[in-house]
Amino acid sequence: MKRRKLTKANGIIGIVGGAFLFLASIIFKVLLYRKTNNYSMPSDDVLSVVVIGGAVIVTVIKISLIVLGIISRKYHKGMQAFNNASYILLIIGGAIGLIGRLGWLGGVFAIIAGIFYLHNLKRSDKLM
Repeated sequence: MKRRKLTKANGIIGIVGGAFLFLASIIFKVLLYRKTNNYSMPSDDVLSVVVIGGAVIVTVIKISLIVLGIISRKYHKGMQAFNNASYILLIIGGAIGLIGRLGWLGGVFAIIAGIFYLHNLKRSDKLM
């Protein structure tokens, strides 16, 4: 039962967290572009709070992806019904996301890993 919950949580967090990483990196780039080209922006204080808060949330998601991938590897080691690519992609997605300009790519890897996790969940239900 614990493996099922972990697999489901990893799938949902992988998809939602990956989508958030992907969109957040695009939004941060748009904000930076608008700020450097003197477009009308809200006050600098508000923008700073939004960017710093968003960066903290994104960093927590990236680290949680890495931790969940490692925990999943430990729990699903040796299971025939489980695809190893899912936890590898989750770890790689979190690690690549930590690299500054490649956050969007980390998000894509996390989304793919989440899809693999949910597919593994469906496949393991068939075998049991």
